Amino acid sequence: MKLEIRNDLLDYSNKLDNFANPTTEFDFGSDDFSIGFHKPLKNIYVEMDTREDVSILTVQYWTGTAWAPIENVIDLTFGLNNSGMISWPEAVKHVRTDYSGTGEKFWIRLLLDNAPAGVMINGINLVLSNDSDLSFVPNIGDYLPEKSTSFIAFHQEARNIIVQMLRNSGKKISKIGTFFPIELGLNLRPIDTRQVDQFDLLEIEEFRNASKYLALHLIFDYMSKSDEDAYFQKSKRYYERFLDSYNSNLVTIDSNDSGETDATENLAIQFIRIQRE
Repeated sequence: MKLEIRNDLLDYSNKLDNFANPTTEFDFGSDDFSIGFHKPLKNIYVEMDTREDVSILTVQYWTGTAWAPIENVIDLTFGLNNSGMISWPEAVKHVRTDYSGTGEKFWIRLLLDNAPAGVMINGINLVLSNDSDLSFVPNIGDYLPEKSTSFIAFHQEARNIIVQMLRNSGKKISKIGTFFPIELGLNLRPIDTRQVDQFDLLEIEEFRNASKYLALHLIFDYMSKSDEDAYFQKSKRYYERFLDSYNSNLVTIDSNDSGETDATENLAIQFIRIQRE
């Protein structure tokens, strides 16, 4: 499911959904930069061009009548100066409203203290690893594809593969509602069932190793020209490490679509085991 992203009343949801898209310039002094989703968020990842300004990022949530600050934000973009994760300890318990006039969602917004123009953003979504996780590989930057400034497309594809593997294992998201038949009393029933997506993975750290090894597999597979060269061997070794990490994880999935980590969701066994051939 996509985030709804608005700046200066314009909808950038489709343009910023894909991290590999060209950059778009935003003016943080003109109007609010707001992000809506069908449930409360606790993580977003911003891919962008590096800039030199010194800024402080504030994240706020919409209460239904006003914006209020989110406490304890961890901003690894350092004021939207570079690509990185923005997160906070738990999903904020705010209300679902029709803030943008496009349907009810939970809303946050990003503010910069010096209201700069010319902030160049490629995408706002979620990945499970990023380039900082690849720093243990010597000279990893030498393998960047031509005209690329990061490996974000590989991290994005690694995320897509992991999410699809979760789906293939039969995991779904079911929101539970209530109804009151006179003869039966209180009953529970699923009112909405859908496929798992990246925003249902409540603890990104649980997937970081699997995602970084899968991204490295994809990078060296891209570099390889035959199944006999050194790049192919590197690709194969990183895929084996990916499987080891994926198969050993206990993970936290938001199975009831609440945006919060409930007791029944914490560190549940979510995977089928994938065997090497």
